[in-house]
Amino acid sequence: MGNFDTHKWFKKQYLKEANIEEASITLDNFNRMEAMVDRETYKRFVDSLDNLLDDWYMEGFEKNDVVAFMEVIIPSS
Repeated sequence: MGNFDTHKWFKKQYLKEANIEEASITLDNFNRMEAMVDRETYKRFVDSLDNLLDDWYMEGFEKNDVVAFMEVIIPSS
């Protein structure tokens, strides 16, 4: 049995759940942005975000609440 690429599997699951066809980012831009960051930093970011999402969803927040929150805390440029 070959090496299982967990990053690739989780990315595929994320894109399936996010329904990339309806997202406001193209698959090309998503891949470019993901590829330009350090892999370990990106993994820590995704793991931390996953932990936050677990807590927020357990408290009853929904994805649109999280997206609205992120739009407020992320500076525009």
